[in-house]
Amino acid sequence: MAISVFRITFSQLIIWVIICLVTLPGCISFPVPPETSLSVPTHSEYSFSRKAWIRHVKLPDDVSKDMSGRIELENSLRENITSYIHDSGVFIDVKPSLGKLENLENNDLVLDFLFDSYSQKRQTHPLYIPLTGLTFYLYKFFGGPVYIDSSDISVVLAVQNKIGTSLANVSSQVHEKHNVSLWSSDYFRSSGIEARDSLMHDLMDKVSIELPSKTKK
Repeated sequence: MAISVFRITFSQLIIWVIICLVTLPGCISFPVPPETSLSVPTHSEYSFSRKAWIRHVKLPDDVSKDMSGRIELENSLRENITSYIHDSGVFIDVKPSLGKLENLENNDLVLDFLFDSYSQKRQTHPLYIPLTGLTFYLYKFFGGPVYIDSSDISVVLAVQNKIGTSLANVSSQVHEKHNVSLWSSDYFRSSGIEARDSLMHDLMDKVSIELPSKTKK
């Protein structure tokens, strides 16, 4: 009788695992609040003897439930982009432009970052639930992936002079996914910083190619 009970329980367990593997990837998926942080960049190979002013950082409307939340994210991202470009050494100085363009010097540059998409998402890894149950949580404890974090970002960087003449127009997009385990630094809070770093690095490389009068370091 004991053997019969074991067989029934084991069969049910196999069916449960199969259902989890088939249905889980599309079931437990949810957006996470977008982050704006950026890492300290490596120094750029090229530099420009010009000041840059970041005028607009525009995020899509769906990045937040309300306008005040979107504006708060835009202001935070503007500050972090300003610090990132300053630390990269691409320009002799970079500041957020909060005043009138007429007050800028003739050689200054105006930068607009216009984002078409800016989203982060987290979903449960398809192996997490069945293997955690089968191994009595050893799967999770020994670093098996718990989540899959993904970022989808695309942006256009428009560069003008103070009178509105277009000097460069570059775009970049990043679609990034990575596994997150119990021991990952972003386990408790999805970060997406790798995607943002990659996007900014690509933008700075492209704008360095398009803008004239650069100096190689």
